[in-house]
Amino acid sequence: MSAAVAYGLASALASALACALSVALLMNAAAYAESPSTAPSTALSSGPSTAPSSGPSSGPSTQSSALPAANVAPEISALIVRLTDPAWKERQKAQDALVAMGNGAVTALQSSLNDNPDSELRHRIQTVLVKIEQIGETGASSITLDLNDVSPQQFFSELSKQIRAELLPAQENLWDNNTFAKQSIKVQSASFWEVMKLAQEKFGIEVVQWGDGIRIVPNGQGGGTMRGPSAVSGPFMVVAQRVHRAQTIDLANGGGTQNEFHVQFMGFAEPKLRLLQAGSELQLDEATDDNGNSLILTNAPAHNGYASGINGAWNFTARIRYPEQNPGRKIARLKGRLPVILQTGYESIDIEDPLSQKNVVKNLGGMKFVMKELLRNNDRFTLKLAIHVNPEMHARLQGILNNNGNNADLRLIDDTGQTYFAQSRGTNNVNNVFDVTIDFVSDPYRRSNRKTPGQPVKLTIRVPTETKNVSIPVEFNDLPIP
Repeated sequence: MSAAVAYGLASALASALACALSVALLMNAAAYAESPSTAPSTALSSGPSTAPSSGPSSGPSTQSSALPAANVAPEISALIVRLTDPAWKERQKAQDALVAMGNGAVTALQSSLNDNPDSELRHRIQTVLVKIEQIGETGASSITLDLNDVSPQQFFSELSKQIRAELLPAQENLWDNNTFAKQSIKVQSASFWEVMKLAQEKFGIEVVQWGDGIRIVPNGQGGGTMRGPSAVSGPFMVVAQRVHRAQTIDLANGGGTQNEFHVQFMGFAEPKLRLLQAGSELQLDEATDDNGNSLILTNAPAHNGYASGINGAWNFTARIRYPEQNPGRKIARLKGRLPVILQTGYESIDIEDPLSQKNVVKNLGGMKFVMKELLRNNDRFTLKLAIHVNPEMHARLQGILNNNGNNADLRLIDDTGQTYFAQSRGTNNVNNVFDVTIDFVSDPYRRSNRKTPGQPVKLTIRVPTETKNVSIPVEFNDLPIP
């Protein structure tokens, strides 16, 4: 072979190697670009979190050999495997799907977290668990159930676990004294109130406001509070209960005619939520009848009042105008917003052995509490407090005083953790110092099988320190006009 030919072959080989190397570098750069170093931003919790960030790690991602725990349901197992997909978009889809499952996926995720040595997969599972926890605090619960031939007691026990709040019957012997047919219930990533509407249909039950929260009663014993047209918005459900229209002629003042026209609603909040205040009137954005008439009141004074001490359910109204000409037969569209204030954080203190304490001073959440004394009168205990507050804290204080039951902000507790119920209150405000008297009893509902609490060993005072303003969207169509 001549020197010229050898030189030509060597040059061609060098060019081919250079081309191959360039292609490889370009492919590696494309793979790196597909996996960004920072994931899209997500909602933050109300307080600081020590959990790992939600973004994938920087640099190209490769398929992990990690596997979910063996006892995980196939659908959840498949999603956990997809958390290790090389493509960021596929990992994000799997993460979003697991977050949407909510508490229904938590046990499986925790099992895989505990059993898996793969650090990258553990990081992504922890991210999903943090997101579920954040949503669980004030967002809508996501319910997944696969129950076969269960009693209502079994059903509500499982549902309580998923919403992290106890759902109890109004009468503790309800499940013993009534014959409820067993049912099978299967739902996937459903809201709490969608599941409750299904339970109403299957078991013949409804929920009502009952003392210290919402309670379960048989259909017909709750006044039909859940049976009207309803709209679910996140952790809230709004039920349209009645449309009221009346005309009054004032004979004593010139015979003028007065018209009253409004829709009455009942709002329900998931049991896990702590509502400090809820609006008493819907703020209307649109209201029309089926003839196209506007039903929104003009030149009417705004009613921006709030109800305090909400225990799971509350009433509110939408005031509207009846058309003078060509009125319709239906409210074709009613759309508005209802403001509520949620508690998202609090401070608390305990006063030990309160029966032996007097004039104990505690500063909490910008208020000064003076526990004057706790007196015993047979099976009743009377607490006397002086609470010093600023004028802007009056509404918050009323929310504390009006909240009842096991989730109360003022709790009298025995040595087994049982809580006395605050039954009656008296308040007197002089120069922003509230003198408060509260009577605690063992069981105001006289439930025969409830164990009577023992000697009180602790008084707990809790004050909201973090709140969240929420606007609940409300929309109804084709409500009849009387």
